[in-house]
Parts: sequence; C-alpha cells; structure tokens
Amino acid sequence: MEIKQLNHNMNRKRRIPSLFNFNMLEQLELSSLIKCIPEVWKNHIFDKQNDDFDEKQLKLLKTSVVYRQKIVILATPPSSKTFFKTQFDLSDGNFSDFSGIPFISTFYTKLRAFQFKINHNILYTNEKLHKIGYEDSPLCRMCEGNIETLKHLFFDCEKLKSFWEKTTDHFLKPFGIKSLNHENVIFGIIPNEKLNNVVNHVILEAKYYIYVCKLEKTNPVFTRLKNRLKITENIERHIAFKNNKMEKHDYKWHHLINYLLL
Repeated sequence: MEIKQLNHNMNRKRRIPSLFNFNMLEQLELSSLIKCIPEVWKNHIFDKQNDDFDEKQLKLLKTSVVYRQKIVILATPPSSKTFFKTQFDLSDGNFSDFSGIPFISTFYTKLRAFQFKINHNILYTNEKLHKIGYEDSPLCRMCEGNIETLKHLFFDCEKLKSFWEKTTDHFLKPFGIKSLNHENVIFGIIPNEKLNNVVNHVILEAKYYIYVCKLEKTNPVFTRLKNRLKITENIERHIAFKNNKMEKHDYKWHHLINYLLL
C-alpha cells in the first residue's frame, strides 16, 4: 500500500511543473511575474458557499471578457484619436475603419509602418520639430510660406497641386475617384466591395514619396512616383508569390500595370 502511494505521489509530481525544472533565468522571470500580481489578488479566496460565486461562469471566463468589462471602461482614448476627431470630425467607427486601411491595401511593411505613424500622430513635421527645438522654423520646406502641419504637408501645399492632379487623373480616375479631400489623403478611402485596394495603395505611396521629398528638400515629380510604384509592385509580386496570393496581387494591379510599364 505504501509503495502504491509513493508511486502515485511521484506521478503527481511529474504532472505538476516544479521550479526545479526551470533554469535560473526562467525562475527569475517567474519570480518577477509573481511579484507583479497585486496582493489583493493573491489573498483573495473564492468561497464556494458564497451566493456570488458561480463556478460555471468562472470556467467560461476569458481574458477578452475581463478586458471588455474591466479594462476598456478605464482606458483613456489615445491623444491621436482626440486630435484627429477635432481636425476631421471623425466618429469612433470611422477612426477604426481608417486604422485598418494600410494592412488591407498593401503587403509592403515600410508603407504600413509609415501610415501607422500618421494614424498615431507621431510623424514628425516641421511644426513638431520646431516645438522640440530640432528645426529653426516650423514652415514648410517646399513652399516656405505656411506652417508644416500634416494637412499642409500632404495636401494644402501649393507645390503639390499639380502632383495630386496628375496622380488622380492617371491612377485614381479609372477606379471612379475624381477628386481627393484632406481626409482621403491623410487616412485613405474607407474600403468597400467595389473599391480596388490599389486606390489606397497609390494614395499611401504618394504620401510616402512626398515625405521623402521633404527630407531630401526637393519637390515631388509625378514621373518619380510612377517609378516608385513600379518598384513596389515588383516587391509585392515577390511577397504574393511566396505566400501563394498571386490571384489577389493580379486583381489589385492589373488595371495599372500596363500603364506603369510604359
């Protein structure tokens, strides 16, 4: 009987993780994690005799449920969300739709990261750089006549008028987009079943090129945007081929590829 009990205890120990099975680094990480748990949680004991305790509900409890019920109500909206709501009169739904556009419109991580900075209002314009002492002037580098805000840098600057007109005429009109406004340029166009993803890709690529011109202290040239789109199409083609997504790639680019190769 004692031997059976000993075997049972040994088997039980094998099933339960022990600190002795961890290396020194893992033990330190576990110890740090335990120290982060509030004392109130550690000392809390569920009393099954308590009417408020529901064992079935506890088993169904998930982190997503806790997050929605406890964390979301305490969360403070990001400052970028508040900023853009006042600038563009956006609703919560529209802001959420805009945040997903770069991930739908392109595989190219560089462009996704660029739009991420815009969406979180952390892309450095001269206005921001001047405030922290990195630029002598907050004025636009291209026109040198207005403060370089996001709106001005990507849309309002007089040096961009011809550039955006050519971009719209050649790349966007074939898809029914006849003109662009501030919201379209800064965030993109909210996708629907009829909108080809290449539309938002072109807008995103054009913005990225404008920002490159700002850093190079040059003015945007439409032919250079065309060349950049050729390069990006080739990069996305390789990514799509590796991930077996050539059908999506061809659908996205087939209206423009012949023009880009001219």
